[in-house]
Amino acid sequence: MPRGSKVASRKKRVAESIHDRDRIIVRLPDGMREQLARVAEANGRSVTAEVVTAIEKHLQDIDRITEIWQFIEKHRENIELLDSIWGAVIDVEGRVGKLDGNGWGTLRKLDHKIQEERLREKNPPA
Repeated sequence: MPRGSKVASRKKRVAESIHDRDRIIVRLPDGMREQLARVAEANGRSVTAEVVTAIEKHLQDIDRITEIWQFIEKHRENIELLDSIWGAVIDVEGRVGKLDGNGWGTLRKLDHKIQEERLREKNPPA
């Protein structure tokens, strides 16, 4: 192949562009390089590709958490009203239950069951 051909110059540009990428030096805790190497091998990637993938995932997760907080802030008033609304529904259901002789009523029983489940989740058996 003649010197200066299009193929040779394209290969040279690709090689230069790889080395022109942003670089950082990271000091890893003892043993982390080996751990990265094992994970990278299991995923069929180089250690560098594994690190880049992990950083990309982390940044995507941060974006997702930001989206969730923005959603919560946007709907905060409605979210805060849910307990009040549920309490009003239970109250109405209880009054209707008294009228039809059903006593506690279905929603009150459901609410009691939900409260018990929440307590079990907060205090799991030892």
